[in-house]
Amino acid sequence: MSDNLEMIHMLHGLKQLNARYFRRSIIAAVRLWGWDDVRTHNLIDLLLKFFFMYKTVLKRDIDKVRNIARNLTKKLVRNTDEIKITDLYEIVLEPIYKTHEKNRADLEDFHKQFLDAFVVQQYRDKSIKYIFISIERELQKQFNVSPEGYDVEHIFPQNPDRTAWPNHAEMEHHKNNIGNLTLLPRKWNEVLQNYSFEVKKHGIKKDGKEIVIRGKYGKGIDGKPVVICYKNSRLELNRQIQNYDTWNYAKILERRDVLQGYAEGVWNLREYDDQVRNVDNNTRSMKSSKT
Repeated sequence: MSDNLEMIHMLHGLKQLNARYFRRSIIAAVRLWGWDDVRTHNLIDLLLKFFFMYKTVLKRDIDKVRNIARNLTKKLVRNTDEIKITDLYEIVLEPIYKTHEKNRADLEDFHKQFLDAFVVQQYRDKSIKYIFISIERELQKQFNVSPEGYDVEHIFPQNPDRTAWPNHAEMEHHKNNIGNLTLLPRKWNEVLQNYSFEVKKHGIKKDGKEIVIRGKYGKGIDGKPVVICYKNSRLELNRQIQNYDTWNYAKILERRDVLQGYAEGVWNLREYDDQVRNVDNNTRSMKSSKT
């Protein structure tokens, strides 16, 4: 079941990032191997990670992405008998390398550029959903939600109540920083959007009344009413926000660095590069032994 959830998450991700260029390649892989084959799973995982890092964050050449998709599809359709999954990995990873020697330092430099750009990039809402759900899946291995059920939440609001946010002048220019963003169920976001940080943390208004809502979004897993606040969110990322004592620019930068640390673990192409290198090394060993 967990493998199915992972596949659903990856397909959601491709849709959210608008990575439509890989549609034919994925269809060809499914026709060749089926949905449940580990090769299909790994290829989609690689395509999603690559597209997010290469195009969404680093904004590299879209023509190279198109060429990758075209070459993948051709190889999957025409070479069904002798196709090797590592040959497909090599096609995807090729634009990362600066030389034909596939220097590992090039891959490490690409990862560094990605991480540097990850925290300063301005993202569309759909990309933000992909980012946070991907990180949440890393924190909670069995976590699964539909991105359509969540909205992007600005911790410091887009339209703050200035009495609730006395530091609004300092914060205004940083509200779209990734460190100031998270996800909340749509109904929760509609309720909490402009409250102070303390109210968002604990779900208790100045008059002492708890913030609750009717319907399924106002109930916990046990079916009982739940106070609407970061502390009671299903997302571990929101429960972490609840641990901050205040919210200002320094805290935004602190959380931004935390997210960057998570990103280093979630978006990692090294395992696919390792497999390509192992094949190359084995091929060289076979050639040298024959001579």
